[in-house]
Amino acid sequence: MIFLNLTYACPDASEQLLFANYLYNQGDYFRAITEYKRFIFISKDLDKKWFARKRILVSYKKAGRYDDALYYLLSFNDSKFSNIEKGKIYLLMGNTKKARSFFLRSNSDTSKILKSWSFTKEAKWENSINALAGMKKEALLSKTADSLRQFLLNADKKIEKKDILTAAFLSVIVPGTGRFYSGRVGDGFYSFLTVAVPGVISYYYWKKERKTAFRVSLGFSIAFYIGDIYGSIISAKLFNYNSKRLYIEGIDNTLHIQDRFIKQ
Repeated sequence: MIFLNLTYACPDASEQLLFANYLYNQGDYFRAITEYKRFIFISKDLDKKWFARKRILVSYKKAGRYDDALYYLLSFNDSKFSNIEKGKIYLLMGNTKKARSFFLRSNSDTSKILKSWSFTKEAKWENSINALAGMKKEALLSKTADSLRQFLLNADKKIEKKDILTAAFLSVIVPGTGRFYSGRVGDGFYSFLTVAVPGVISYYYWKKERKTAFRVSLGFSIAFYIGDIYGSIISAKLFNYNSKRLYIEGIDNTLHIQDRFIKQ
């Protein structure tokens, strides 16, 4: 009787794997991890156990549990696999420099694309292109590499930029126009008012010979004027940063680097 109960209590390994896959496909990564671990415990199929272990790792990544993913990688004996996966996790964490240090330990085509992508995330187009060097045309990933290289070669032409000095110069001439130039119309209008209104008030007090009020209002106008010039520089930098970010997102939306190479 005890033997029968124990047999009944142990689920069939294939059914356990099916259930884990179902949870994974439903996006229920936390429960999927638990079920994959149960499968690994009861299964004797080494290939399927390896598949389950990789699914656990991917589930940690998809769930955003990057520290857990790094810790789980310690159980893998394959250093080449671990280095690539560590690099992927650090890319997801936004640490491109540390990610690249792991990709440099491999010379595979996948590592070259990932290394290139780490430079791309930093908008270092030339470095990203150089990282793709050495990939053979007949390689499985050559089309992806060629497409990525084309995006990188066209980056400077395609990305709209605002000149920082031009933004500052415009605001020196007319307050707020530097922000208009950088596409921040509301900020530009507000900046113009913050400089113009105290300026008009200071002129009024000067005409009335109210020296103290004149100095105070003029001081406000000058402070806002200098602040607007600085703000115009920041606006131009933000415009350029967002232009690069959107271009990089466009590359990923076309080539699906994140989904195909990093999250998997």
